[in-house]
Amino acid sequence: MKAPHERRAGLALALGTLPWLVLVFVPTDAPTRLRLVPLRDLVDVLRGDPRSAVIQVVGNLLVLATFGFVTGHGGWARFGRVVLVAAATSTTIEAAQYLLALGRVASVDDVLLNTAGAALAFGIGRWARSGRPEFLTRNLRQTGHRRLRRVSGSRH
Repeated sequence: MKAPHERRAGLALALGTLPWLVLVFVPTDAPTRLRLVPLRDLVDVLRGDPRSAVIQVVGNLLVLATFGFVTGHGGWARFGRVVLVAAATSTTIEAAQYLLALGRVASVDDVLLNTAGAALAFGIGRWARSGRPEFLTRNLRQTGHRRLRRVSGSRH
């Protein structure tokens, strides 16, 4: 039987990744395209509508971010392995989009952004696991207490 933290990690992976996977496999009426030149699509997206660019870039960064965060926070995987698994997973997703002819663009830039999202989230997960975020809440509590004392007139 799995430990409670392992079950929670599995649930977080499923809930955080499944919506993105459903989204990337929804067929469209557009022609299926394959883009293998790195950064070409990204440059085109960034030159276009700013709203669309933000949606595209942030969306791609989030596809595997839950995987990166959970593995980083759980502490059971090394960075290089997480990046490798994220790149392989993203490559599989893009290949499936192309082979299933879903009317989507299968792009190497999507692989790069998905992998970068997992890598960044891994770092955030490790940072959160280290206990360092405590300084944020501690500083906020101290600041809040000072303000309360000023308002109440107390100088303790």
